[in-house]
Amino acid sequence: MFRRGKKAPIESPYPGFDKGGEVSKDVIGSFGSRVPAEVVEGWRAGIGTMLDGFIQVVDPYTAAVLISSSYTGIAGAVPILQTAFGDVIVWEDGWFRLLSFRKEINRYVSRSFDVLLQLLADDTFLDPELDRALYVTAVEKFGPLDSGTIFGHVPLLALGGPKDVEHLDKVKTREHLLLISQMVGPLS
Repeated sequence: MFRRGKKAPIESPYPGFDKGGEVSKDVIGSFGSRVPAEVVEGWRAGIGTMLDGFIQVVDPYTAAVLISSSYTGIAGAVPILQTAFGDVIVWEDGWFRLLSFRKEINRYVSRSFDVLLQLLADDTFLDPELDRALYVTAVEKFGPLDSGTIFGHVPLLALGGPKDVEHLDKVKTREHLLLISQMVGPLS
């Protein structure tokens, strides 16, 4: 009798990746032709976290639905990564772009997946752009995040809230992003 061997897990292109789930073949089929091959390889390895939970590799369909009310350019964008503060890195028009709803920033990050990975390993990008040091302090104070939650600024940064750990709380991702877009308008 022929025995089928167990398939070897697909290795993620993201360093230090901690797998938390799968991206369905249908979702990969729907979004795969719109992104670089390395991103598709990452989805085949699954969704999960890296950098001690600071960055999450997201299911593009779920994340697109999540940010659809908060970003006017969602029709052409494919979400790839999300930070613990709800910032999202998307692939759009041949670029990886950073959408920071809390800071009201939409900026180009890189055209290259390799350069994106280099930036995600560089404290001179992680700290000023994504506030990784604040994340480390927040985890020390509040503990790790649960699925579907982020650290949100209370009051919102756009409303004059300070960017420190004393003004953070664990919040539901969807509701917090909707609150930001209702208070300051969707990111464009």
